Amino acid sequence: MSSVFVKQVGDGSSTRFWLDVWLGNSALKEAFPRLFLLETNSFCSISERCLGLNGPHQFNWAWRRDVRSGLEQTQLNSLVVLLKDFSPSVEADY
Repeated sequence: MSSVFVKQVGDGSSTRFWLDVWLGNSALKEAFPRLFLLETNSFCSISERCLGLNGPHQFNWAWRRDVRSGLEQTQLNSLVVLLKDFSPSVEADY
């Protein structure tokens, strides 16, 4: 099984969640444009959005407003599924 992660991100503190290419073939802002428009901090790091090391996934979303049903909810569900195998490590970023 091949990994969808294209960059080692260590603890995620120096990789931008939406703007850097670290998951898949493009930046998440391109894959999930409706969610990116809802983001309050487009320069946020992975560690600011994906919390918890080696435990259950917790996401710290910072939306301008609640995610609406339809396309926004579909994109959020797809993003969460994509992130289900992500686990930040305590190692430094590469």
